[in-house]
Amino acid sequence: MKQSAFVAVVAVWASELALARVTGEPQSPLDIGESLAGLCLLGVAPVVLFARWPTPGWLRSVLLGLTAAAPMALVAFGILVPVILRNVVIGAIGLAALLGVLCAWRIAAAHRRNAPFPGPLAAAAVVAAASLAVWLIKDAALPPLPLLAPLLALYAAIGLAARRTALVPVVMVAVALF
Repeated sequence: MKQSAFVAVVAVWASELALARVTGEPQSPLDIGESLAGLCLLGVAPVVLFARWPTPGWLRSVLLGLTAAAPMALVAFGILVPVILRNVVIGAIGLAALLGVLCAWRIAAAHRRNAPFPGPLAAAAVVAAASLAVWLIKDAALPPLPLLAPLLALYAAIGLAARRTALVPVVMVAVALF
C-alpha cells in the first residue's frame, strides 16, 4: 500500500510539474523538491500510520480514502486558484464539490477493493481535468492546440510510465529535468 501511495503521489506531482513547465511557470529546484516532499508528507506518511492501525474496516477505509484524496485535492486546488480568486463564492462551492467527489471516490475504492490510491493514470487525469477546467472557466475556451496537445501527451506519458514501478524514478527525473 505504501508503494501505491508513493506512485500516486509521484503521478500527481509530475503532472503538476509538467503543467508548470508547459505553461512557463518558473520553478526552482528547491520548489520542485519542496513540492514532492510536501505531497509525500501529505499522501504517504499517513499511510504508514493508518495502514497498521487496528481500526474497524469502514473507519480504516475512510482514513485511507481521505489520505489518498489529499495530494490530488491540494494540486487541483493550486491549479484552480485563478478561478477561485475571480469569484470566491463559486470557487468555494466548486472546491467543496471537488474535495467531496475526490474523497468519496477514494473512500469507496478503499472500502470496496482495499485500494484507496488511484493508479497513476487516474491521478494524472485528475490534474488534467483541473487544468482543463481552469482554461474553460477562465477563458471560456481550451488553450491552443500547440499548448494543449503536448500537455495532454505529457499527462498520458506520466500516467502510463508510472504504472510500471521500475519506471517511477525515471518519471521523476525526466519531469524534473524537462
